[in-house]
Amino acid sequence: TTPLSELIDTVPPLSVAKCEDRRPIHFVTHSMGGVIMRGHLARHEIDGLGRLVLLAPPNKGSELVDTMKQIPGYDWVNGPAGGALSTDIDSIPNTISDADAEYGVIAGNLSLNPLYSSFIPGDDDGKVSVESTKFAAMTDHITLYVSHTLIMNSEDVTEQVVAFLRTGQSTRQNEG
Repeated sequence: TTPLSELIDTVPPLSVAKCEDRRPIHFVTHSMGGVIMRGHLARHEIDGLGRLVLLAPPNKGSELVDTMKQIPGYDWVNGPAGGALSTDIDSIPNTISDADAEYGVIAGNLSLNPLYSSFIPGDDDGKVSVESTKFAAMTDHITLYVSHTLIMNSEDVTEQVVAFLRTGQSTRQNEG
């Protein structure tokens, strides 16, 4: 029930507050969380910011949202934030001015939902196309054979997250 623009301003400070005086502060996000962090950093500075890993982020919006938001009840189920993740040129993901930060992106190319994937061009994770995860300010990008919903459960993903947080780059080539 909360608009995406409000989440951008309110969610990251809650996480930072839990870090007390620990620096650097690294972030690992999933899906919309990546858009929230990018949007927050475009508006606000975080003292002691480290690196960010964005898992399956709809950085250019989601083609699935474009299709699904036309179905009655979509907004009721997904709220205003979900509808804001379209690929429209004026959508929030496409209008964020990226802050100077180290962003690693991990995309998936395993879909567990052929119906959803039929609405998404190219390789996808069942919700977001690999192409939509990319954005100009990213410093590293890798595609792994994982699905959108389960990406955070993959040992391969965990290894790449740790590698990026430690060194600023993933340790292996794209697969799938």
